[in-house]
Amino acid sequence: MTTAVLGFYRTVIGKKVVMAATGAIVVGFVLAHMVGNLQIFLGPEKINGYAQFLKSLGGGLWLFRGVILISAVWHIIAATQVTLTSLAARPKRYRVQRYVETTYAARTMRWGGPILGLFVLYHLFHLTWGTVHPAGPAFDATDVYNNVVTGFQVAWVAGVYIVANLFLGLHLLHGVWSAFQTVGANHPKWNQWRGGVAAIIAAVITLGNISIPTAVLIGYLQPC
Repeated sequence: MTTAVLGFYRTVIGKKVVMAATGAIVVGFVLAHMVGNLQIFLGPEKINGYAQFLKSLGGGLWLFRGVILISAVWHIIAATQVTLTSLAARPKRYRVQRYVETTYAARTMRWGGPILGLFVLYHLFHLTWGTVHPAGPAFDATDVYNNVVTGFQVAWVAGVYIVANLFLGLHLLHGVWSAFQTVGANHPKWNQWRGGVAAIIAAVITLGNISIPTAVLIGYLQPC
């Protein structure tokens, strides 16, 4: 059984199946994370209470984080292996690059992933641990509301989050579309709704995440 699983994973389609499965887990987390963060629009008590609830989960929260971390790492490894296999199959670049049946989102997947990885690290240091939180009120792990608002009042920081989430949207747009294709939903009858679902998921997560730094920049969300 183990040998068969490893043999399947060594194939390109096996790696793509792993990418689809782990990608689905990560997308689910990103969506849930966005919904939780949007509670900031309901006021300090709501978002801070939500943060305390997560911390009260204790070991369950760490188990959840472990699953997400393993899924993300495995997703990156499989994606890297697929990319290297693709490059090895065509070691010489075409003199004239022609993009046939592809999109800008698809063409940015290879370098968009590493950019998102660096952003996640910055996000952790910025709003989870407070290590690189900009000058101003002291970072308070119990006051998520003011940490977020004072952090995004620095224009370039808000800009980093907005640009990173645009890259995330492109990554999701192509990633979700490809995942459907990997699991067999690749038929002229399904292609339209497959693209529509991918676009909706990408748009909802992108706009939801961008709404927070944007609300701070325009003064809708104020520190308290």
